[in-house]
Amino acid sequence: MQGNPCSKDPEYHMRIIAHLKDIVYVDYRLVDPDQVQSAREHFQDELFEVYEEEKRKAEEMQKVEELHQRQQQLKDANLEGINTLLDEMLKDDTEQEKLKNLTFWPEVIDELQHEFRLLSEEFIENTIKENVKKENERSVFENALNRNREEKDEASISLVHKFNLKKKHLIRQLEEDNIREEEAVAYLKELQESNLELNDDLLEIELRQMEDDDQILSDFERRYGDLVNKFVESAQNEFFSKARELENNFYQNSLRMIQEELEHFAAGQLDELTPEAAMVLGDKELILASMNTSHDIHLGKIDGLEDKIVTNERKNFHSMMEKDRKDSVKRDRSRITEIGAIISRNKHEIEELLREMEP
Repeated sequence: MQGNPCSKDPEYHMRIIAHLKDIVYVDYRLVDPDQVQSAREHFQDELFEVYEEEKRKAEEMQKVEELHQRQQQLKDANLEGINTLLDEMLKDDTEQEKLKNLTFWPEVIDELQHEFRLLSEEFIENTIKENVKKENERSVFENALNRNREEKDEASISLVHKFNLKKKHLIRQLEEDNIREEEAVAYLKELQESNLELNDDLLEIELRQMEDDDQILSDFERRYGDLVNKFVESAQNEFFSKARELENNFYQNSLRMIQEELEHFAAGQLDELTPEAAMVLGDKELILASMNTSHDIHLGKIDGLEDKIVTNERKNFHSMMEKDRKDSVKRDRSRITEIGAIISRNKHEIEELLREMEP
């Protein structure tokens, strides 16, 4: 620590060994465990503050991470906006400034927030559980597709391997001095036939692969599509329909309470009203128009989120299936090109051998 500004502190040695619990040497000297214990007792208040601050930061980081995971979970399940719907309804409600002057307004808003929270939490938890079925269905589909392709690949590789063994055996025979030219040509002609048979066999395997892929994709599309339709139906009936019901009840109750408050205001039974509240209650048409506009805004936000979620669900499903089918077609084309390259290479090699046999 020589030369370090902190060494000017007369207690720097004790402070260092108190705060750095894993330190072994200070100024080239082994740290004495008894000194560490004494130092930690000396700086216990300071250490406690450090501990509490580190604990607070760790808890904050954990909350941020949990929030991030929750948001990702909602996104994966196509539930973004469900848990914040009411907040968005109130934030975009241009009539709140007038309506909050009503004496009962904070109470009814609290009740609406409570009911929306219960509705959204129940729907979110149920939907997340159902979303696991989608994930499982996707996993089953991918496993079935890969397993079937691996089986067909193994069959194709086996055929190519057998042909290559036959070709190597023939080449060794051609290298023998005692083989007659007519016999060598016959062998090469036979190898040409084998190459044509290899082409047919590989294409047949690929055709079966394409048919199997199409069937696996179709089965998956049907099963996953059922889950998509179930989600849409649940969203519409179990959340958005009930959200409109909550909003309509809130609207009707608010109208009734506004009417009562207007009567009390007219009778001079409301005390300690702010000038703004008195102005609002003094204009019946204004306050009723504000309530109607607020109601329309709320319903518009509910309709907008419903349309967004339903559209996203169907769009994501369509995009997923389109990608799967394009990937399958791309793979099929690649395999056919690969088969063509193998057969063409074999044909060229055989023709070269035949030309070498010519006088």
